[in-house]
Amino acid sequence: DAVAAALSELDLALGETHVTGSADLDLGGAVPVVGANLEAGLLDVGLFIGGAKASADAGGTGEAAAQSGATTNSADQSAASEAGAAPGQWSREPFDLSPLGEIEADIALSADAILAGGYRFDQAELKARVHEGALEIDSLRGRIFGGLLEAQGHVANATPPQANISFKLDSMDIAEALQKAANIEAATGLASVDGRFTTAGNSEYDLVRALQGDATLSARNGTVEGVDLRALSDQLGALNDPEDFLSLADAGLTEGTTRLDSLDGTIRVQNGLATTNDLEIRADGGHGTVRGTADLPSWRLDLTSIFTLTDHPKAPPVGVHLTGPIDNPARELLIAEMQTFLIGKIAKSTVQKFVLPKLRKGAKAEPGTLEDTLLRGIFGDPDKAAPDSSQAPPSDGGSEPALAPQQGGGSEAPLAGQDSSTLAPQQGEDTRRAPEPAPAPAPERAADDPLSPQDILKGVLDVLGN
Repeated sequence: DAVAAALSELDLALGETHVTGSADLDLGGAVPVVGANLEAGLLDVGLFIGGAKASADAGGTGEAAAQSGATTNSADQSAASEAGAAPGQWSREPFDLSPLGEIEADIALSADAILAGGYRFDQAELKARVHEGALEIDSLRGRIFGGLLEAQGHVANATPPQANISFKLDSMDIAEALQKAANIEAATGLASVDGRFTTAGNSEYDLVRALQGDATLSARNGTVEGVDLRALSDQLGALNDPEDFLSLADAGLTEGTTRLDSLDGTIRVQNGLATTNDLEIRADGGHGTVRGTADLPSWRLDLTSIFTLTDHPKAPPVGVHLTGPIDNPARELLIAEMQTFLIGKIAKSTVQKFVLPKLRKGAKAEPGTLEDTLLRGIFGDPDKAAPDSSQAPPSDGGSEPALAPQQGGGSEAPLAGQDSSTLAPQQGEDTRRAPEPAPAPAPERAADDPLSPQDILKGVLDVLGN
């Protein structure tokens, strides 16, 4: 047949890619129609879609490429590798999807690896159809970042080009994914991601800027780098000086490693802005939440992680606020509430241990100490003799005379122990009393001592009350 052919032992070279298999070809229509069952070594999708080229060493270890002898060294691919060297520097080179309108195809492909968008999918199995200028990915199965990916998608040669994808990635190596996607070392362990996204645009940058969708994330049995909650928790109870907490927090929230038990939550993306409000972390020494955004087009981060220490449930949380480039953010420690808590806790412990026992027992304190000041300010001088409560209270300064003598006793001597001044005045005597002595003035407060003992005690009681 002049317009149809069946190729049972197909052996093709597409650039540096070696393809074998079988295919049916029909050239009788407006565009060629191809049905193929193919096997390949390393297949670069960039060979078919302009602006989406990827180098042969993108992702993975390159072992599959070496085994297949399909190492790609073309000038185009080298240039593409240089253009996409830094994370977040999205290519603005326009896509050319016109080949999708020049063929109708139904293809099943098994490849050692597929390169697409700078990522490598090993042990890839693809079933796809090309129809009326659109690529329908019925199934894509392969390994990426050590995990198993299963995905479906659609790419249309519209104006601008449009795409959607849904995927599930199980047991992904978190460290490898973060290193490849963002060039950061923030965590280890295994994670599963389930996502659905749509976008449209003429370039990689446009696609990122228009990205919409959501994903769920679940991670287990790993570590979080740059945080040591266990050390922070263990040393917190032994602190005796709030200033020591500054160095402890600086180390605990910027250095070290924390064992990660679980991380679960969702990520929502709108116009390239990824937002999370419910990421929950359970780790050795504490549990926490992660809230914030990642602006993918501009490659900026604004993320806050707050941790509650498991062994200190009454203590306020501590946290870290990350801002700036996703791969190199600035770090701000959120520890003010914990500092205030520790100051109160240490002050309360000091008062209970050293001050209150002496106040309860009425014991004397070392002269010049805070305890001595408190005792003297509240209870007076402990060395001064206490007044005899059996004596009559002093006069209040009024003009009432003392009791008159018994009848006929005007010339009698005063009773034993009785002062003559208490007898009624005799005729002609001056009945006015000498004025009471003025109270001693309160000692002036030193310039460097703004608090009186009463003020100090009030502060202590406030601490105790809290």
